[in-house]
Amino acid sequence: MPSDGSEITIHLRRSHLWVAAALLIGGIAIGFLIGRVTADESQPVLYGLPATQGDGAAAETPAAGPVKVDTSGSPAQGPTDAKVTMVEFVDFECPFCGRFARDTLPRLRREYGDRIRYVSRQFPLAIHPDAPAAARAAVCAQEQGRYWELHDLLFAHQKALGKRDLTRYARDAGLDMGRYASCVGSAAARAVVEHDLADGRSYGVTGTPAFFINGRLISGAQPYSQFKAALDAALKG
Repeated sequence: MPSDGSEITIHLRRSHLWVAAALLIGGIAIGFLIGRVTADESQPVLYGLPATQGDGAAAETPAAGPVKVDTSGSPAQGPTDAKVTMVEFVDFECPFCGRFARDTLPRLRREYGDRIRYVSRQFPLAIHPDAPAAARAAVCAQEQGRYWELHDLLFAHQKALGKRDLTRYARDAGLDMGRYASCVGSAAARAVVEHDLADGRSYGVTGTPAFFINGRLISGAQPYSQFKAALDAALKG
């Protein structure tokens, strides 16, 4: 061994390289795990379920065949024997649901009238803190036969859906306020909303707005032309 200790110096440098490599690999692994956890936590959640679409993003209509959507007991407009039934799973805090309610739905009603039956079911997203209470308020309005009056008020004032706001809209919609107060926090109202949520998920709903035209899903914010094409095809079918 040389007297100047060069072999020892080389050995130490190789050790340093191995340590550095191990630290680098460990850091990458830890960073990957942290990234995965952060990504998972940032997913919107629908009452505890990950949302693949969430609020209003336009999405392609799935190619799968029609599903049988239950409409029994849900608020509806149009004749029960209409050739076409259009079901919306709605979130009163969803801005795209509001756009549909204020702009597209009135146009559809004018153009199609009694040729279609429009049904509304609840699907409040957990990313919207006031949506569940608004859904329960709507259920209580339906109990008094005033669903559509409150439906329109809620969508007209989407940015103010706190408890006091909901009470004011219920009064403006002509509800019996004693009955409303007993209903809105009840287990029965919650059960209706949970039932709609569970049904929606079973039909493939992952976000709002979500529509079924004779059982065929149209998902997300869509232009009027898409609804017209789907309705016309269903009426001809």
